[in-house]
Amino acid sequence: SGKGTNAGTYATTVNDTLYTNGNYAITKVDGSLSIGKKEVALSVTKEYDGVTTLSGNQLSIATGVGLETLTYSNATTHSKNVADNATNYVDAVTLSNGTNGGLASNYKTPSLTSAVAGKNTVAITPAALTLTADSDTNSKTYNGTEQSVSGFSITSGSLKGSDTSITTLAGIIAGGKGTDAGTYTTTVDDSAFVNSGNYSLNKVAGSLVIAPKEVILSAAKEYDGGK
Repeated sequence: SGKGTNAGTYATTVNDTLYTNGNYAITKVDGSLSIGKKEVALSVTKEYDGVTTLSGNQLSIATGVGLETLTYSNATTHSKNVADNATNYVDAVTLSNGTNGGLASNYKTPSLTSAVAGKNTVAITPAALTLTADSDTNSKTYNGTEQSVSGFSITSGSLKGSDTSITTLAGIIAGGKGTDAGTYTTTVDDSAFVNSGNYSLNKVAGSLVIAPKEVILSAAKEYDGGK
């Protein structure tokens, strides 16, 4: 017989200490018991951050054995993009000892070369961005011609990783215009924007104020005794 708990190979032996029949010459040969490593399940859940590296609770490792847990390091996903969720997967990870008796030596990773439902999955959600159209409320005065303001700024959230406004937000324009004195709405126009799916956009309007022009008053008359 033989026994073991952790993954590995254990010897099985013949015990003849209670054997009393002297009619046979007993030759004892050991056998072996092999306990293979259990495959864990890997699942990634995170908001888009522009990188493939993983940290903290972005990667969950399910051992499936009691309350045993594992930690990890050097983990990456194959893609950083939301659009690739259906085929994305963890392509590198180092398992480390966890809690409640979780030993990395007792476990192995699933395939790190493809997405497999229930074994190696990635779910990246879009990062939120608020784009606010630029405003101009104190520099414009009526002059008889059309006046305008253009541009926008990110007022909540931020671009991630190496993403830049020039490339990531290409196609988005913003502004407003008017001729007569008054207040005009400036808006963000994303109709030409090709969204990769990595960001969810919230558009906020601004304002353009054209102030009335002050006139110059002059009077010329001959004295007539009145005002």
